[in-house]
Amino acid sequence: MTIAKKPLKTLISADELVEKLLVLSETQKICLLESCGVSHLKSHFLICGINPLETFEITDENHEKTLRFLDEKLESDKTFAIFTISYDFGLKLERIIPRKKEFSHDEPDVFLAIFDCLIVHDYNAKETFLIGNKNRFEKLENLLIATKNLQFSARIEKTKVISNFTKPEYLEKIEQIKDFIRQGDTYQTNLTQQIRAHLPENLTPQRIFHNLRKNNPAPFASFIQRHDTTIISASPERFFRVENRESGVESFCSF
Repeated sequence: MTIAKKPLKTLISADELVEKLLVLSETQKICLLESCGVSHLKSHFLICGINPLETFEITDENHEKTLRFLDEKLESDKTFAIFTISYDFGLKLERIIPRKKEFSHDEPDVFLAIFDCLIVHDYNAKETFLIGNKNRFEKLENLLIATKNLQFSARIEKTKVISNFTKPEYLEKIEQIKDFIRQGDTYQTNLTQQIRAHLPENLTPQRIFHNLRKNNPAPFASFIQRHDTTIISASPERFFRVENRESGVESFCSF
């Protein structure tokens, strides 16, 4: 396969492109990385793959084996990869036993999707193009053109949201962290909540991402459909970057 690049024949704005991709995600599998035009830390791309060639969800007691597998899949210069790595996988690598969570679910250590073609929008250059296997360009372009605009049903019903903290418990933890800082045990702590809700039928992952992108645009947002779960992110931070094929940790990322 030859890596090629081709501008879209039909001009599509970034907003329209995202809406079309969310419509497509109702029948196709998509992985979308979106900077939302925020232009923070040089993040200025929208990148999306539709219907991956392969997907993997990996949870293995042999953590080094998982890393080797990921490295092998990322070495190809003919395909593209979009992946997630669980927070707890980092703890496993460091042989740290995570605290038991009040709300838990089966999160794979690694989810990996392999594509031979991507749709890219460059917010700085104000252009949209296809990159990858040129044999798929026409089919993808026609798919985008034929996809209708996004439409949502009536207003959303209210739903109950449950946290693993009560308000007094949360405030108490904040005071504990302040004590740790004063004692020199830490200089920064990420205090997070696990929040659960039973979503109304018309509050789909697509609608949640669309609302987040509209009301809270973030430079490192994502909408990643895995086998039976969807990752939705509106992160302001980059975890790591790759320059000249060398990676460097940039900041903690609250995905």
